[in-house]
Amino acid sequence: MLGKCRVFASCVVLFLLFLATAGPAIALEAPDRTQDYAAKVICGKQPDPNNLQLIQGFYTTVVNILNTGIKRQKIGLQLALAHPPTPPAPGEVFDLAPVTLDAGQAAAVDCEDIQVLAFPFGLPDTYIDGFLVVQTNTPVSVQAVYTAAPLAKDSCCKSWPGPVSSIDVEQIDAVLAPAGTTRKPDLLPDSPTLETDPLGAPGTGFCSQQPSDGSPPDAVALIINQGEILAPASVARFDFGVFGQSQTPVPALEPGEKHEIVSEIPRDCFGTGRSGTCPFDVIADADLAIDESLETNNIRRGHCLRSSSGAEQ
Repeated sequence: MLGKCRVFASCVVLFLLFLATAGPAIALEAPDRTQDYAAKVICGKQPDPNNLQLIQGFYTTVVNILNTGIKRQKIGLQLALAHPPTPPAPGEVFDLAPVTLDAGQAAAVDCEDIQVLAFPFGLPDTYIDGFLVVQTNTPVSVQAVYTAAPLAKDSCCKSWPGPVSSIDVEQIDAVLAPAGTTRKPDLLPDSPTLETDPLGAPGTGFCSQQPSDGSPPDAVALIINQGEILAPASVARFDFGVFGQSQTPVPALEPGEKHEIVSEIPRDCFGTGRSGTCPFDVIADADLAIDESLETNNIRRGHCLRSSSGAEQ
């Protein structure tokens, strides 16, 4: 293109136009750039007519994600709360389970998904307000659907959502991280299996199968590196509160690699009855020895139930 220019000034103009059109596309494909889509999320019921933060009503949000690329990609999901707590204090940040989409596939994350993934014991308030951050390496399409309904009351004066009064669909634009963002590892604990009802049932969540001899089950967890580079060897910890701690070495983990850790649970943690549930924290990089891309996702709450049928006589 430049070789065909006959006038130096024309060459300069064409060259600048070439940079203006080609530059962003090249930068977008750079491997060290990520894209975040921050979708507003409001879930739950606000029953107080005098609340000035959110008008009285019932609110739901659904965030839809469409992989518009040509190959599969793993999409990270992060919930950043604004309420609770009461502003201006910052809310908690939760890393939710990622979703993998093939080209052309779509997924939806709604209020029930958020409650299951971040608040298995129920929402921390009658409603939550914040952002669902969709994290990708290539462009996707993200839309959020918001519905609201007034609150009605039955004969017992209990409030319940009435008919939908408003619905809104918003396209969420991407925010590009600065070029040259440093790649880091990211360790987090996860349960080998899904939680079931009752909470902490043996063989589910962070709880192993209960041995046939009646002894309590063990605590079991996976340490996963969801970062972009190798995570050096580290230490993970099971914290049983006043009943003690247990540390376990974790080898170096490649991106996407996981390592299982197991710990015996102190018997006193189950209580003195024939059955009981022991709560504990699973902590990745317990010594804070690794510089991670995200330092707020290293702790997960686990539970283990010693059933009465398997408890010692």
